[in-house]
Amino acid sequence: MPYLKHEIRQQLDRNPESVFYPGELNYVITNLIIHSLGHDKCPHVWDREVVTHLIKRAVTDYAAKNGHRYATYNDIFGVLTCVALEMARRDQISEDEYRLKVLPLIRDFMLDYYQFVVEPYEEEKIKANGEVYR
Repeated sequence: MPYLKHEIRQQLDRNPESVFYPGELNYVITNLIIHSLGHDKCPHVWDREVVTHLIKRAVTDYAAKNGHRYATYNDIFGVLTCVALEMARRDQISEDEYRLKVLPLIRDFMLDYYQFVVEPYEEEKIKANGEVYR
């Protein structure tokens, strides 16, 4: 998880749509998952559909601000990978939560996002610039 300055964390906690940098996106997604698992000392019922929707919203806001381009999509996939790896490394969530909830959530989100957002972008660029894989 990125170790953002306290004032930036407060701003993102109040207004997650203000995300602009990859580290900020990581912070928002990590907190969203941690809170959804009930690790914020407030009881929650895990709702994968709601968590997926909130991650999609954060990622969509990030892409809208940073442009629909390769570097932005690369940032998003890098952030999602780092969120998963950091959650596995830390003891904040149980192995079962990681294995049964977090990892499938992130994996499936990445696959869907690639299929429905990145693939059409890639196809557009192939038509515009030509095939690379020959």
